[in-house]
Amino acid sequence: MSRVNLQDARVRLDELVDRAEAGDTVVIIRNGQPVARLVGWDDGGDPEASGHEGRGRRPGKGIDLNRLRALTARIPLQSEEAGDFVRRMRDEDRF
Repeated sequence: MSRVNLQDARVRLDELVDRAEAGDTVVIIRNGQPVARLVGWDDGGDPEASGHEGRGRRPGKGIDLNRLRALTARIPLQSEEAGDFVRRMRDEDRF
């Protein structure tokens, strides 16, 4: 396993992808903390079939759809369309 800071990863992305493809795991570090892991693609198929569908989400932090629906149902609809609102805010210099 290799550890690379974020700035170096940006500059050396091609090399890091080659290493991951060869079987190495590359951990990307920001401010001394690991933030991403670059690994090779193991099945060459559909990402849904590879078990990677939950990437980017924190483990154990699932979305409760019933609570989300209840929350959005309580939010009042806006009387003004988004484009009109943005134009009004722009014209009033309030952004």
